[in-house]
Amino acid sequence: MPAPVDDEILDVAGIAEFLKVKERWVYRSAREYGVPMFLVGKKFLRARKSELNAWLEQQRVY
Repeated sequence: MPAPVDDEILDVAGIAEFLKVKERWVYRSAREYGVPMFLVGKKFLRARKSELNAWLEQQRVY
């Protein structure tokens, strides 16, 4: 049974595309901005789409 679309796991390119930012920003943002990401192994960053959506909602200013 496939995971819900909103719980999709994205790699760095997918995260950058979803957030409409450059991949370089993704690498810096985990620590600087608290973007919810995790490591697979020792060097592969991944993020759940649902967690990115929740993080985006917390960033709203209006």
